[in-house]
Amino acid sequence: NGGFYDYPVAATCHRVPNGPACLAHNCDSRTYPRKLMRVARHALMRRTGLVEGIDAMITISRLQREVLAPHLPEGLRYYDVPNPVDAEPLGHKAGAPGDFVFVGRLSPEKGPGVFAEAARLAGARAVFAGDGPLRAELEARYPETRFLGWQSPEEVRAVLRSARALVFPSVWYEGQPLTVLESLALGTPVIVSDVCAGREAV
Repeated sequence: NGGFYDYPVAATCHRVPNGPACLAHNCDSRTYPRKLMRVARHALMRRTGLVEGIDAMITISRLQREVLAPHLPEGLRYYDVPNPVDAEPLGHKAGAPGDFVFVGRLSPEKGPGVFAEAARLAGARAVFAGDGPLRAELEARYPETRFLGWQSPEEVRAVLRSARALVFPSVWYEGQPLTVLESLALGTPVIVSDVCAGREAV
């Protein structure tokens, strides 16, 4: 799927793409036949020269370039063009330090379980702003956490502004998560995993 992520085991994949170990392993978020369909599609792309014909690429982070470069033609020219975020000067934050906050989709690759467990071990309250397939499981396993559900962009900004820190514990490669940049622009520190390009802004 191009994500270098093994969905069934919820971990970054380091197998050689389309190598023997890759082809024998089901990493797909759906089914193994679905993976084989993706492999066939990729082979067709290579046969038509869609990959080899590239001489330049725009990337949104250094991490994205580092991960992709070994799988692309040598001599490729790279241009880094980060995504922009809206920001306005709000001044220093005042008041209580606030909670540790997770903003985003509650799915395994985003690491919400890692965050909830870390907050429990630290004796801190975890706050989730977002929804997704793991919500019911997380609510049952971590009843001490607070779930705000889906939030509008304005509500997300208010949550981030009042937070002690944004926790971004993604366990798969993130090209450039905008939430990290938005949080920093709002004056809120960020704790980010090392497989996420958000580390470049921290």
